[in-house]
Amino acid sequence: MQTLWQDLRYGARMLVKKPGFTLTAVVTLALGVGATTALFTVVNAVLLRPLPYPEADRLVYVGQTYSGELSGTGEPKFIFWREQSQSFEAMACYSSYGGARGNLAGGDEAEYAQGLRVSEDFFRALGVELVLTTEDGSAGEHGRVIAPLDRRLALRAPEAPVMVYACGPEGMLAAAARTAMKHGRPCQVSVERIMGCGLGGCYSCVVPMRAESGGVHHVRSCISGPVLPADEILWD
Repeated sequence: MQTLWQDLRYGARMLVKKPGFTLTAVVTLALGVGATTALFTVVNAVLLRPLPYPEADRLVYVGQTYSGELSGTGEPKFIFWREQSQSFEAMACYSSYGGARGNLAGGDEAEYAQGLRVSEDFFRALGVELVLTTEDGSAGEHGRVIAPLDRRLALRAPEAPVMVYACGPEGMLAAAARTAMKHGRPCQVSVERIMGCGLGGCYSCVVPMRAESGGVHHVRSCISGPVLPADEILWD
């Protein structure tokens, strides 16, 4: 222990006597630690950390190779692959073309989100339960879409993290918001408004929101939305 203490004092004296060398060593060490941390963050996110889906190790991306690079394929070929496949439990396709874009607002922060257009087996392939409801019972469950939402929220433990996202007619959004608030769950809704920007009719897409002071303030869905926190919207 005495030898270690002597070595530390000797090293400290040498660093003080040579400030140029000390500065170079500290900067080099800082750059090395920073680069290593950044590299590990990328490797951990891309290679080490599993995808947040059940049995993520069974997920496979299938595509075509063009000029040595793997890329997607067209709808006809995907349908052919799905009909002829004997190795996959489910196959699904997705496309960002035509997908919705918007801001996901929650609390004091907002995050830009890119939507996708997906096929009917997309959620099943990811191991996510998808419940289909129709009023006439022609497909899925018979009834209103709010009924299965209410049942599933009631079955969730209070400490389980749950976020409700809804899009559709305003009446359905209001019902989804009331159901989520009844179970104490946060809810984000994608409001639909007729935008008159191209005709010079700005502020035609406003949404009445509850102000912190208790009053009412209006936000433009084209800027603050279209995804907004449901508990702050003043529903008719």
